[in-house]
Amino acid sequence: MRASAGNTPLLLEFRPVLFPYGDDVYQLLKCFYSQGICCFLAGQFVLYMAGIFHTFTTASLFIAMNNSPFLQLLFRLSPEPIDLFYLKEFLFIFM
Repeated sequence: MRASAGNTPLLLEFRPVLFPYGDDVYQLLKCFYSQGICCFLAGQFVLYMAGIFHTFTTASLFIAMNNSPFLQLLFRLSPEPIDLFYLKEFLFIFM
């Protein structure tokens, strides 16, 4: 890794690690995309997947806001918030 203008790190070589839940993360992002949700992962998790870090403690998911019914469920903006819902094979539980 090296820094470029503005100290932005550049990955010179992509070396993905084998991650037991990588396919689940891919399917979750694909689920969001199928609902018209624009999102991306950032933070330590991405650098872990790229093989830069050996472990990760957090994963940040950035979501572009729109009027999707899914986002209203996710952010509990509906008139009667619910405690859980399914999106394909994923179960979302609010605590």
